[in-house]
Amino acid sequence: MNSDHDMKGESGKNFSNDGIAELTAKQKQSEKDNSQEDVSDAYPSDMKEKNSTHSLMEFLEQFQSVANSEKKIRLSLEFLRQALSQGNAPRFKDFWEVRKLCLSLFKEDMPILIRADLWNSYIELVSEAKQLKEIVDQQSAFAVEQIELAIQALEKDVADMNVVLELIADVVLPEECFSLQKNREFYAIIQRELQLLNALAVKVNSLRKELLKTEMRIRIKNKLLERLSLCGNQIFPRRKELIKQISEKFSQDVEYFVYSQFREGEMKQLPGYVLREEIKYLQQIAKVLTLNTHVFTETRVKLSTCWDEIKNYEKERKKETQEKKLLFKQGFDLVAEKIQIFAASIHEETPLQECDQQMTEILAFMRTVLLGREEVQILKEQLYNVKKPILEKAREAEKMHMQKLQEKEQEKKDRLEKLSSDLKSLIQQASELSLEQLTLQNKALEKTFEEFQFKQSEKQMLERLFKRVKDLINDNKEKTLMLLSEDDQKALEQLQIVLFEKKNRRKELKEQLEQYRKLLGGSGLDFEKTIMYRDLMETDKSVLEKINSSIVDIKKKIKQIAEMEI
Repeated sequence: MNSDHDMKGESGKNFSNDGIAELTAKQKQSEKDNSQEDVSDAYPSDMKEKNSTHSLMEFLEQFQSVANSEKKIRLSLEFLRQALSQGNAPRFKDFWEVRKLCLSLFKEDMPILIRADLWNSYIELVSEAKQLKEIVDQQSAFAVEQIELAIQALEKDVADMNVVLELIADVVLPEECFSLQKNREFYAIIQRELQLLNALAVKVNSLRKELLKTEMRIRIKNKLLERLSLCGNQIFPRRKELIKQISEKFSQDVEYFVYSQFREGEMKQLPGYVLREEIKYLQQIAKVLTLNTHVFTETRVKLSTCWDEIKNYEKERKKETQEKKLLFKQGFDLVAEKIQIFAASIHEETPLQECDQQMTEILAFMRTVLLGREEVQILKEQLYNVKKPILEKAREAEKMHMQKLQEKEQEKKDRLEKLSSDLKSLIQQASELSLEQLTLQNKALEKTFEEFQFKQSEKQMLERLFKRVKDLINDNKEKTLMLLSEDDQKALEQLQIVLFEKKNRRKELKEQLEQYRKLLGGSGLDFEKTIMYRDLMETDKSVLEKINSSIVDIKKKIKQIAEMEI
């Protein structure tokens, strides 16, 4: 007890009045300074300090109102106990300030037993405070060590920012969002860097808060805060610039989307459901991208306005659709009534042309009334169902007609092939047949040829074969005449007849060749016909040469017979 009095000396007696006044003035100034701070910057430690200040002020006011020293000591001891019983954050500053007040009071006159009892309580509280201070200092040292390790890791991340940036995955924006398609790569690159800067900024802020609420020496705290500020200088300016860039670009893209699709209060080009999906994508992307508050709010308001415009537009359109549906229903009923009358007038024997005519009239009437696409489709289907039996019957008749035509064509083709085959066979067997047999078979084939009609090309092909048979008959006649005796007058007459026929035949061939030349000289023939006429021309030339040679031989024979008669 005496040692405590010795520590204070004589100044302890005056502290009770002057010291209290000075301490009260300090607390009021501290309260005034705290009240001027921004609430947004107040951390838990700051709030505790404010609460502590108010509590100390209340104690000092109560302390001054008490005149008895014993009551003042008991009031001080109670305050000291409360200051130490604040959980993880004892109010040591208040404790030491009040301890000074309390210590000076023990010099006042009071009973010895009461003084001793109060002094023991005072000593216990001071010892407890010292022990608690050691524990808090140890905890503070550990916290400082952990904060310093965290700051070192943060400094390393800031120094290796480019390396860490490569490890961050790209931001994936929805492919369906066409408004950002042009600048998709820009958003991915900027937002990836912003993700890193955001994470580092969160670390800086959380470490600063932790540092401010942790009890430690002011010098160490200021040093750590300075290191955090250096890290922040590398993070926050760059982050602010990137946020500005990405916000401006996003604002421009949203503005262009609004201008291009909602110009003059009307929706352009795209249907409402596509625009709704696009607005959803833009709102989702706005939450993914790191935008400043102004752009985020502004773009959200614009997109919300566009959403409302779509709702209003679809509401109006729905109203118009309902009105149109009513008109469509009226037109549908009118046309359906005509279709029912049409269906009642149709039976199996109704000609297809008459059916088509009535359908054309109904279709023309449909164009004069207001109908929707669905109504038109249903009515056309009803018309088709009415026409279907008549159409199927007409198709069946057409099918049978085509089948008969095909049969006739096949029959004609078979006759052509048979006649052509018979002529070729007759030509091949001509040398084995007599003149009479050859002539009879030729006449039979000519009769068959005259009974049927052939195409021009088919007719020309058969005529060429008949000419070859005719030439063979003439050759056979010539050979027969050549075998007669020289003194046979009949042979001479026969030769003259053959000569006459040969000349007629030569004349025909020349006329035919001249006709071929005229045809080939023109430009109206296709390639196939040109080849055919050239073949015919070459064949007739060969026959003409034989006839000319035969005429020469016949003339020689006639001359020999004439000379013998002379």
